[in-house]
Amino acid sequence: MSETSITLHIETLREGGYVATNEDVPWLVAQGRTLAETIEIARDVARKLIESYRAHGYASLVLLGLIAFGLFMWERGSIASSGSDQDGRAAGSDAHDESPPR
Repeated sequence: MSETSITLHIETLREGGYVATNEDVPWLVAQGRTLAETIEIARDVARKLIESYRAHGYASLVLLGLIAFGLFMWERGSIASSGSDQDGRAAGSDAHDESPPR
């Protein structure tokens, strides 16, 4: 298998660690505790995304990317696992109960 070079955009996270992305490889999001770990994870993710795209087409790339992004957001605490927000309300519910107008 041939190797391809990509340029990573790496950001330092406030809570510690790093996140790497690349605009040329859709859905590439890699997070690590150290810069070296982040680059290693990004390399593996990019390789898998590109292999999947070549083998199965764009649809599988999008699906894999959605799964990876969802896991990334869930790990960061941006997605509640119980389906409710931090106040315990169901996602999408209003802060107050009003009957709809008739």
